[in-house]
Amino acid sequence: MDPRVRSITPVLPVLQVQASLDWYAEVLGATEPWTWGDPIDTGGCMVGAASLMFGFDPDLAGAVRGLRYRLNVFDVRGFWDRVQHHDVRVLEGFGPRPWGSHEFRIEDLNGFELVFGEFGATRNQSPHPAITTLEERPLTAAEALDLFISIGWAKPGDSLEAPPSYPYTVVALFDGRVVGAASLAGDGNHANVVRDVMVHADFQGMGIGSRLMEALEAHLRALPGRPYVFLSTGPGLIPFYERFGFSTSDGPIVSMCRHF
Repeated sequence: MDPRVRSITPVLPVLQVQASLDWYAEVLGATEPWTWGDPIDTGGCMVGAASLMFGFDPDLAGAVRGLRYRLNVFDVRGFWDRVQHHDVRVLEGFGPRPWGSHEFRIEDLNGFELVFGEFGATRNQSPHPAITTLEERPLTAAEALDLFISIGWAKPGDSLEAPPSYPYTVVALFDGRVVGAASLAGDGNHANVVRDVMVHADFQGMGIGSRLMEALEAHLRALPGRPYVFLSTGPGLIPFYERFGFSTSDGPIVSMCRHF
């Protein structure tokens, strides 16, 4: 027996099988439609090399409305151009994503969300090319709150009248949006504390935190003398900060320091 799985075909619960087949054929160019039952209760089609099936299930159809699935395609721009000629609800327009893929997202007639992305594009450990700017400037209140909510330092619906104020802050930008930040507190000269190293949850694991720490390092190296810099973090992040030369102390709150 060959244990390798060759493909997976989702069976989507819908209210109208034939109408679903017609929509996928007209909007996405689906081919090889087939149906089963009288009245029809099952059907399927091919979207390129991928197969889809639809099953009549009025109870489940309403419960899973909003289900999202991804179609990996070679010509995502071509699909984007195609759907522009049809009356479809666009949930997210065509453009680059931080994990290295150009994508867009639409809704089909059943309320399912279809994400079209470039085949072979994967999330990696280096920043997306679109993240080209690190800016030395304070966060705005809205930018700080967006990051706080993303990483669990605040809850949706919270407000922030003013952002934290530090002598030095560097922000990371993706398409003009702040997706990360890191700051230094202290006297701005001999004694410094690393504060609020944050990367938005949707952009983590891409090397942005490392770039922010490297920017702090460059700033500290440019200060006169040999400045001290301290930070406090949880045990899970010790290996990350050790990469930048910090050493640890014992205890539930880890204090780390470095002498430049």
